[in-house]
Amino acid sequence: MTAQFIISFDCEGKWGMADQISSYHQPFFTTTNFKRTYRKLLSVLGKYNIKATFAFVGAFSLSMDVYQMYRHELKEVFINGRPWLDIFKREMHTGHKEGWFAPECYEMVKEAHEHEIASHGFTHLPLDEKSISLENFQHEMYLLKKYAPYKDHDQLSFIYPRNKIGYTQELTKYGFIGYRDVLQTSWQGFARPIASIAREFNIFERSDAIGPTACPVIIPPGRFLNWRHGFRKRIPFTVTLKRWEYMLQDAIKNDGVVHLWTHPHNFIDGDRMFALLEKILENVANAQECGKIKSLTQRDFCLRLLGRYAN
Repeated sequence: MTAQFIISFDCEGKWGMADQISSYHQPFFTTTNFKRTYRKLLSVLGKYNIKATFAFVGAFSLSMDVYQMYRHELKEVFINGRPWLDIFKREMHTGHKEGWFAPECYEMVKEAHEHEIASHGFTHLPLDEKSISLENFQHEMYLLKKYAPYKDHDQLSFIYPRNKIGYTQELTKYGFIGYRDVLQTSWQGFARPIASIAREFNIFERSDAIGPTACPVIIPPGRFLNWRHGFRKRIPFTVTLKRWEYMLQDAIKNDGVVHLWTHPHNFIDGDRMFALLEKILENVANAQECGKIKSLTQRDFCLRLLGRYAN
């Protein structure tokens, strides 16, 4: 086997911050900014011949007009004592649709062909057992299968909103063949983000190993591409590059998996994010040309593990 490289994008727009949208997000989370970012991401991926998985929130990939068709089917679910759709409904009432709907971004990825379109839920509702009931999980899946533009795609992979995993055996009932796992940590509460930042300084980060075959397939969790914003901006550019270079070399040495994941909107307000991504992808491309590593989508990885991968 050769090493494997996966890159996945959580495509969510404002839905990713549905319960905590603030005045800070408004000038950044616009349709114009999203379109510009997705166009550039696709250009960079094409330049280095790298496949990617774009996991879209179903509602984000639809238009405002289509929203009028399914609005009556949206259920109010309480997360941490607050209605999940509260801010969304208030913005719809005031006619502020920017950032909630961007079907143009979905169409860009679809027209690129070589990339995978995956699912990131319908309204980005957390889908773990601690957050919602099975009934609410099933309703979110129902909305996906009825309205999402990718509803008829075969062998979809899934990325859980907020990385909160639950009801995994239900996924196969709705046609999903695998989901991205979550990196395990013993840190909880306020200590968790601190530990996450501290980990960015570990330049000897190992790649992921391939786990046992399961159904749905558990896709290695990978690592988050440092969002160079706020305190994270202080992490030296060279440190981040060394970290990813070590992961790639470790994967090549041990037939491991390097899974890079991020959000397209992190490229809107993050410092030199495209330059960082390009440097990493350049290293992947060089290794791929030598046959040392192979670029796969999440779906490719699942099919390969299940013995159904044709290429």
